[in-house]
Amino acid sequence: PAVKAAVAVWAEATTSTGLARQADIRREKQRSVEAFFSLVKVGPGEVTPQDVQTWLREMAKRGLKPTTIYARACHLSSFFQWAMRETALGQTLRGNPVRYAMPKAPKPYQSRSTKSLTDEQVVKLLKVVRDRATQ
Repeated sequence: PAVKAAVAVWAEATTSTGLARQADIRREKQRSVEAFFSLVKVGPGEVTPQDVQTWLREMAKRGLKPTTIYARACHLSSFFQWAMRETALGQTLRGNPVRYAMPKAPKPYQSRSTKSLTDEQVVKLLKVVRDRATQ
């Protein structure tokens, strides 16, 4: 229960306000970290890099995409960084165990064959859509 409460406080404190999807983002962050603690069944001060690696492998076995796994690992790392800085819990932590088990960042979505639109292209596209909508 104490870890769950700490996770909720962390998710609230580290999620930017004013985002349209703020509640969804906060919920996803909480679920990620709570799922980790549910799997490893140890308190934050007892977590090892091996525990993190086990969690990462479990997510990969379930077929989650590398980008999802990386995002969830980032959430967990953020939780430990926050806890070390902001709470009494930080006094029981020896460091951030995620740091030693962090997967490589996935390659960007953009490649030679798939490129995102530039800001200028987006503006032009919006103008065309608006013009057609008013016709």
